[in-house]
Amino acid sequence: MTGTHTHRPIKELRTNLSMVARAFQLSSHILIRDPDQLTSQLVGRLMSIKSTAVQEIIQQGIEKKQTPWLRPMTPTLIPPGGPLVRSLIGASTPVKSLAITADSRYAVAGYFDHNVKVWDLETGAEFRSLRGHTAMVTAVAVNQDGRIVVSGCDDGHVKVWDVERGILIWSFDTEDIEGVTAVTITSDGKFAASGTRMGKIHVWDLESGNTIARMEHSGSINTSLDYICLMQDSRHLTSVLYDGADDEAQVKVWDFQNRREIISKDLGEVNGPGGI
Repeated sequence: MTGTHTHRPIKELRTNLSMVARAFQLSSHILIRDPDQLTSQLVGRLMSIKSTAVQEIIQQGIEKKQTPWLRPMTPTLIPPGGPLVRSLIGASTPVKSLAITADSRYAVAGYFDHNVKVWDLETGAEFRSLRGHTAMVTAVAVNQDGRIVVSGCDDGHVKVWDVERGILIWSFDTEDIEGVTAVTITSDGKFAASGTRMGKIHVWDLESGNTIARMEHSGSINTSLDYICLMQDSRHLTSVLYDGADDEAQVKVWDFQNRREIISKDLGEVNGPGGI
């Protein structure tokens, strides 16, 4: 019995400290810009936490606040303990495309302002900014170990990046002015592929930089090749073309080493590109 009573306060203390730490993490993107919002952020996020210790922390913050501030009267901010871990703020334009590394440590984002940013999800800090595109970055992909990023652009170009060194490895032109809509990379980083709005598919050998396959998933002004995936066998590729006019989709499986179509199947009506 003594051991149980001894460890219970320690467990409660850890839980309370964890809640406060997570509240700081959720608020970090605000506090970096305006530290004076600390009290408002903690009150808004921790008000609903039914813990005497946590509420005492909030009250101390309120009592020590010496400048005018907006005090939340209800728990209006997202509290800790939910699905939201943190917010990543650091670009002046919206995100168009996003990918997460296999170990969930980094996020790769493509932006309207032509840039690609790699974010450290543990710290919330920008790890790398990859510059070189001249139009909106419409698609991004990252290999298994997070070292290579592939990005596709609205002007039809695809770029391959070394994340650790922050340098451009290859730049490819799909020759489709309608733009790239999907990119993918094998887990070992040996091959990359792209799909364009008009349904053109390119596969590249990333060791040599050579194009090893060109295929076409017939598209039109109303279509968009929204999904493309290279199989682990480094031989097969799956693509999905969405037709916005009829709200229908078609899937194909390719043997890209021999540049031939293996399977073609109409998926019928889907609920927009997100329904594929």
